Amino acid sequence: TMVGAASIKQVFTATTSYGATVIEKVRRPSIEKHLEEDLRVMNEILDILSDAGDSVPPNLSTRVRQFIAEEVNFEREVQNQRTLSKVLDEYSQVYNPEFRLSVPRVFTYSFEHIREEAIRGIPIGEFIKYADGSVRIEDLVKRYLMSSEEVAGFKKLIHRVEDIKVQIVDCLLFQIFTKGAFHSDPHAGNILISAEGNVSFIDLGSFAEMEHEQIPEVKKFI
Repeated sequence: TMVGAASIKQVFTATTSYGATVIEKVRRPSIEKHLEEDLRVMNEILDILSDAGDSVPPNLSTRVRQFIAEEVNFEREVQNQRTLSKVLDEYSQVYNPEFRLSVPRVFTYSFEHIREEAIRGIPIGEFIKYADGSVRIEDLVKRYLMSSEEVAGFKKLIHRVEDIKVQIVDCLLFQIFTKGAFHSDPHAGNILISAEGNVSFIDLGSFAEMEHEQIPEVKKFI
């Protein structure tokens, strides 16, 4: 069953021969052709800007090409998941052992495909809306096929919503300003929360790393 689609990949849920539910990420077969066309158009625009006297950052085209190449390489995404998993483990051990953080476990992967653990949970944005009353639990049950046990779990979590939000923000700051390795697309749909209160970061195609000497400079900038 398809559960998501974007310009680079499609995401499906599947059931294995032994009955487990997994996530299958598949790269779009025509993606390289489309990206080359987009890069060609971008280069033409940069040439026009340069000819008009506008300042164009050096090697911008090369850097954009490198960034896109990394995002469409699923082997790189798996590497990002492993890196972030270590960062999350360190955060939990140092700051809050009771706050469980994770990334999906990867079973198999290649340049064009990833099979990974299907995380049971809902986007953190949906949980926050439920906690503030703007979304009904009945709507979440229909949308995410929640069991009665999960419904009971989320109801118990409501009183912790502010603490959960603070912990997630604190963890993101730890990723950036302490480790220099962070999820660079942490919108509310890429962070899941389970009925037990466990938080998972998903979709690690966008990930960034800094040299440690760069971190103080970033702090100054902010």
